[in-house]
Amino acid sequence: MRIRRNNRERGVAMLFAILALMLLTAIGATLILMATTETSINSNYRQEQTAYFAAKAGLEEARARMMVTDPNSITAALPITAPTSSNASVIYILNPGSGAASSIQPWDTSSNSQKFPDDELCHDGYTGYTGALFTATQVVAPQVRCDPTQLPTGTWHSSYTSALPFSGTSSALSFKWVRISPKLNGSVSYLTGSGSSVSTGTYTVSGAAGTTAATLICWDGAEETPLVTTATKCSDMLNAAGSPMTTVYLLTALGVSPSGARKMVQGEVALTPTPPFIFGMYSTSTACPAITFTGQNPSTNSYTTAGGQTYATTKTNTGGDVGSAGSVAVGNGNIGGIVGVTSNACPSPVTIKNQGSMDGTVACPSGNAAACYLPAPYSFPVPPAPSPLPPNTNLSPSTTPPIPTCTNTVATATVDSSGNVTYTYTTTTTNCLVPGTYGNIKSTSNLTLAPGTYNINSLTLTGTGSGITVNPPGVVTLNVAGLDSSGNPLTTAIQIDGNGIINSNATTSEPPNDFVINYGGTGGVKINGNGAVTAMLDAPNAPVVQSGNGAWFGSMLGSTMSIGGNAFFHYDRAAALAPTNTGYFTMVSYREVPY
Repeated sequence: MRIRRNNRERGVAMLFAILALMLLTAIGATLILMATTETSINSNYRQEQTAYFAAKAGLEEARARMMVTDPNSITAALPITAPTSSNASVIYILNPGSGAASSIQPWDTSSNSQKFPDDELCHDGYTGYTGALFTATQVVAPQVRCDPTQLPTGTWHSSYTSALPFSGTSSALSFKWVRISPKLNGSVSYLTGSGSSVSTGTYTVSGAAGTTAATLICWDGAEETPLVTTATKCSDMLNAAGSPMTTVYLLTALGVSPSGARKMVQGEVALTPTPPFIFGMYSTSTACPAITFTGQNPSTNSYTTAGGQTYATTKTNTGGDVGSAGSVAVGNGNIGGIVGVTSNACPSPVTIKNQGSMDGTVACPSGNAAACYLPAPYSFPVPPAPSPLPPNTNLSPSTTPPIPTCTNTVATATVDSSGNVTYTYTTTTTNCLVPGTYGNIKSTSNLTLAPGTYNINSLTLTGTGSGITVNPPGVVTLNVAGLDSSGNPLTTAIQIDGNGIINSNATTSEPPNDFVINYGGTGGVKINGNGAVTAMLDAPNAPVVQSGNGAWFGSMLGSTMSIGGNAFFHYDRAAALAPTNTGYFTMVSYREVPY
């Protein structure tokens, strides 16, 4: 009998074992792949977050350094006009690392630049106006990187180095730069339509008549609003509470992680408007007293030039308010307004004796010292010194070279016993200057200034025939350094005698902000003579002495003040200064840039 064996199932177990091994291998490989993918995703996310928070940190550094009180403040450099190719209205804060990362130039136009060029700037609306940074053809579609080789040239930017720890080392935070620039009405763009009809639109703040995409944007404390055509800067506009509006700034920051991941963020910030400053005359000194009224019969009152009004038609014996961080002493004279002082700075906030009087208040001083106290101390920024510093050489009619002469209309002012002014105009040969940088200007005769900005070291006008006439009519800004040859403060940085300061359009009244004197030093400011000065004095560190029989129209900020003789101080309520807001800039909006 034949025995038949069945071998058809031989090796099946091994086959199943191999299949199971292959399956396990596939599962294992999948798990490894998934783990690797997840690790890569996590790593990429971590690098992306590193870049994001680094960019956010850069933006916050810029927001902090825009504050007046920041130890590395850049407040004085903040732009208030639309950027052009020559006004340096774009500010960069750079955060260099080490090695290749140490060279950061957002303005670099080189092809394939490795200096982290700014490839977002063309999207921010700086086109379509005189002096614009870009032409229309240089602006690419939203969400597409700009071409850095098309960045503008010229003096359109300035830069500062980051003040954060480890800047300039291999441990530097991963943001490369942050940009500060004013926001315009067309600064935020988007794509609209589809296919062949796609186009670029802008999220304008306002489409009101008179506004364009290039209109500067201001902040009223509640919402953004475009600059009106009658104003040149945001502070020329007032909100509903009467506070000057502030400029809205675009902050754009680039973060790049060590692996090369990049994030860009953008925020809109603005400083909250502060209530108008009620005092026409204010002393920043805590001396007891910091303001003294002496002499024969000095006095204060107020008027307004708002809407073209005049002193003669709007003067009142109230509103000539006086404030001090110390105390106020009234000997002879009258304060036609209220007095406010810092709480508990001096034993007696206000003293009145001899022939002193006050027309503006009965609550202070009436034995209740608290009625004189301000809610909080006021602080004011110190005007920066002219940059570059002016020379320390004398310039007068007798120096070589002398002050040039020209035939022009000069003004003289006569002040009567009530403080009213009569102006007289004469066409004659006089000393004349145009805007520029000068040393120590000295004259015993009339000096005619053309409208513009003057950076000078000191100003000394002595004698009954001296004074300043602004002709043709216009705005003059006088920035004073007030230093001697060793760099120390002069004893007297500004002395104005004679006929004072008169704008040639001053037939009855003129806005005092047509003539602004900025001085941050500690040298003296003396106003003597029998003429009229119409100006705004911003000298928070300087002792101020006003004497003689003259009159000051406008506002006055100094360290200590002595008002004597028959001097009149007439506060123009339209020239109200607002104390500096020392808080953070409000974050109006915040967004990520998608590239």
